[in-house]
Amino acid sequence: MAYSHDTDTPLAHAFAATIYRITMNPAVDLYVDHPGPATIIEWCRRVADVPGGWIITADNPGASAHSAIDNRSRGAALDAELASAGIPGLATRHIDPAGRWPDEYGQLIATGDTAFVQALAARFGQAAIVSVAPDQCRLVWLD
Repeated sequence: MAYSHDTDTPLAHAFAATIYRITMNPAVDLYVDHPGPATIIEWCRRVADVPGGWIITADNPGASAHSAIDNRSRGAALDAELASAGIPGLATRHIDPAGRWPDEYGQLIATGDTAFVQALAARFGQAAIVSVAPDQCRLVWLD
């Protein structure tokens, strides 16, 4: 499925408004179009010697709501693929602050292999992933 790269769509606005909560102690919130939190950038450097990472999920492919059971099954498959590839990750929760969309779950992963991350997200039917960088976290649309 192809997705619009237009930043003035409901889907683009939903991604931009999402709170990406990284499971750390304490939890760290990350936002699209904001600098990557220093704690997250440091973690990526420490565990994988990369200057940033990616937020990926397997939930709700095709930008349509699926059951919690289906999402958990897809999430487990994503986790298994990341573990098999040896890519370090931290659990994430993606929160719609307006409460119109159910929480999604995924991972912040530390890897410099952009092609792998994009291909993996596409296999799980995702519209976009979040690039986490020191200067700015960006939405990367998938074709």
